[in-house]
Amino acid sequence: SKEAQTKSRIEVEKSLLDTLNTVNANLFHYERIGHLYIVKSEWTAENHLLSPTQKVKRPAIEAQYHAQFDTIDAS
Repeated sequence: SKEAQTKSRIEVEKSLLDTLNTVNANLFHYERIGHLYIVKSEWTAENHLLSPTQKVKRPAIEAQYHAQFDTIDAS
């Protein structure tokens, strides 16, 4: 986001982890988000990661970040 671009990486990570912990605290264990992966590129309709109506295109994201997801799963 534009706001995140004005902050240091450490500030962004802390903010995201705080949000993740807040969200996870209100979920059942099987609903909790297990991993957070920060990418530098924006997800847009132009790079085909979002639809024209701004919906996430999960297959496109999985295809683009497949190697990183495998690394996370292996840890």
